[in-house]
Amino acid sequence: AHCERAFTTKSGLRLQVRWKHPVVVANDAIDMERERLRYASEDLRRMAAEEAVAVHKGVWRRNVYSKEHFPTGTLSAIQSLCLRPHYKQLVQEEKAALANSGGAFPASPNTDR
Repeated sequence: AHCERAFTTKSGLRLQVRWKHPVVVANDAIDMERERLRYASEDLRRMAAEEAVAVHKGVWRRNVYSKEHFPTGTLSAIQSLCLRPHYKQLVQEEKAALANSGGAFPASPNTDR
């Protein structure tokens, strides 16, 4: 739907798009290789620690809380990360460490002092 013209054949539409809308054709020809964002292990640990603190504080929307503390990731990326068993294990370890420390909150590297 590049313009309002109607065409009876696909070849007519293809020619019209090629000649009257060259920018669209050029943009469609660009082949971009996408990279998926991968979190480093230390970032995963920090995110798990922040989530453990959020659980301890009673934060209701932990994914949004994590998004505020880690703005480089999208909310959907954080949500899918939270479903992975490895990340859940990290959160459990951080919650256990937080419980063993007497409930004292660790200094967060993301907060202003």
